[in-house]
Amino acid sequence: MTQPDLDSWKPPALREAEAQLDETMSKARDLIKKTEEKLKQIPDVDNTAKPEDIARIKAAAERPDAPAAMRELKKKVDAGELSWKDVLEGKALKDPAVQEAMRARLGEMREIYQEAEEGATLEEILEARGVTGSVFNGGGPTRAQAAPPPAQQSEDDYFSGNNVLSSRQPPPPPPQQ
Repeated sequence: MTQPDLDSWKPPALREAEAQLDETMSKARDLIKKTEEKLKQIPDVDNTAKPEDIARIKAAAERPDAPAAMRELKKKVDAGELSWKDVLEGKALKDPAVQEAMRARLGEMREIYQEAEEGATLEEILEARGVTGSVFNGGGPTRAQAAPPPAQQSEDDYFSGNNVLSSRQPPPPPPQQ
């Protein structure tokens, strides 16, 4: 004796929809499996804050001309609510003061991204912001400078808001040869 078809009551459109759903679920499971395999191949990233990074962000927040968001963040760190290590390692990303300090830099990052999307090279983007040293070989100059940058600006003071990357003045012209 054969068993009756339990799906015989379903209209053809429903059966087709179920078949498509099964196929989609199968593809999704395969994609998840492939993604997990790829993730296993990626080495873990050490996001431990280095002492020099902590010193750099702390110094940037202590500058008299530090942005208000950085001064607010410093108050929280000084009060013991956060640590610079937690800020740098991403453990404090949900804190409103950390988000505001990052948001303050977001406009410039969007500009850089847009310039890159429009085809600007890294060198052109950096030159437009007055950065004339190489970012790849320890910051040595890639071309002669007409005048050194002002002393208060530092490529390392990224969060200070007063660094060469945030400078909106055009770079000095190269010396005539």
